[in-house]
Amino acid sequence: MGEGTLDVSRVVEGTRIVVFGGTGFLGKLFWAMLVDRYPNIGKIFLVVRPKEKGTPEARFWSETAESEALEPLRRTHGTGFEAFLREKIVPIDGDMGRPLCGLDETLVHELWGSIDAVVNVAGVVDFNPPLDEGLHANAFGAQNLVGLARALGDVPVFHTSTCYVAGTRKGPILEDDPRVFPFPRAGEL
Repeated sequence: MGEGTLDVSRVVEGTRIVVFGGTGFLGKLFWAMLVDRYPNIGKIFLVVRPKEKGTPEARFWSETAESEALEPLRRTHGTGFEAFLREKIVPIDGDMGRPLCGLDETLVHELWGSIDAVVNVAGVVDFNPPLDEGLHANAFGAQNLVGLARALGDVPVFHTSTCYVAGTRKGPILEDDPRVFPFPRAGEL
C-alpha cells in the first residue's frame, strides 16, 4: 500500500469494542458488515437488553443471530457460523439510560484497559416520543456513554445520532458544548 493509504484490516486487527444498538436495524448492519469484511477484529461486546426474564445471550441467539442482516456471514461461514459468532460476539447486559450504561461494575472493571472504543448506534427511532423518553435515550444516554468510555480507560466514543435530536429548529444546527447546553430545546424546560 502507498503512503497515506488507510489499511482498515490492520487498524481493526485484534480490536475490542463495546457496541450499543447492535440489535437494531443500523446496529446489526454495522457489526455484521464489520466482522464479515474484517474477520481479524478481536471481540465485539454487544449490549443486548434482555426481554422479559431472559438473558442478553438468549435474546441475541433467538433474535439477532437469526436476522437476515447476518446472511452474508452465514454464507461465508456455513456450518461454522455459530462458532464464528461465539468467537467474535459477546452479548452483555446494559442500558444507556443508566450510569455506566447499565453495565455491571464488575464487568467494567474486567474490561478496563482492554477496550479500544465504544460505538453507539442506538437511539429512540420513534418520530414523536414523549419528551422524557427522547431525552433519556438521546441526551442523557450520551452522557452515560461518555462516562462508560472514561470508566473503561478513556477510550474513544463513536456516536451515531438518531433523527430529530436537534428538535424542530430550522437552519444550521451547531454543536454546542454539552456542559453549557446539554440538549436541543433545553432552554424550554
